[in-house]
Amino acid sequence: AIADNIAAGGHRNVLALISEHEDIRDAELRVGLLKSYLEKQGISLQSLCWEDHREAVRDIVLSVKNDPEAPTAVFCWHDRMAYSFLEHCDECGVDVPGQISVFGYDAIHWPSTSPRVVSSVSVNLRQIAQVGARLLDEQILDPRRPVRHEIVPVQYVQGTSTGSRPFATLQS
Repeated sequence: AIADNIAAGGHRNVLALISEHEDIRDAELRVGLLKSYLEKQGISLQSLCWEDHREAVRDIVLSVKNDPEAPTAVFCWHDRMAYSFLEHCDECGVDVPGQISVFGYDAIHWPSTSPRVVSSVSVNLRQIAQVGARLLDEQILDPRRPVRHEIVPVQYVQGTSTGSRPFATLQS
């Protein structure tokens, strides 16, 4: 959902921000899948750990104003981080979504000083819990059964933090 909107928006240089915790498998999986899809579309994705690079994040926000190579979209692995990134943009005078689009994940509207709503992915937690309980029950009943993964559908929620980039004019 996010990848489709990044590609459709004409973004070519994207930054993914993740957190550093003891267990960030979800972030790594999300960013890995996003990177795989975007690379097929010819879109560059670089990752940065939020905690280790707070000053780097601020520098990235500032670079958006002057550097034509700066990311035009950022994917934050959860919405709380996305709202914090929006606040950095506001503090630095960066136009969202005019200069950079901000995408999140979870579709949770966190308290923020930014007037924008993050474009995000909504997950059905009830459905995830039901599938997880069923898979656990199956595994308990038959421990020799191979571990299975199931995909639970998600929904893209359009906010006010994303926009399209003008496509470069091709010269013949």
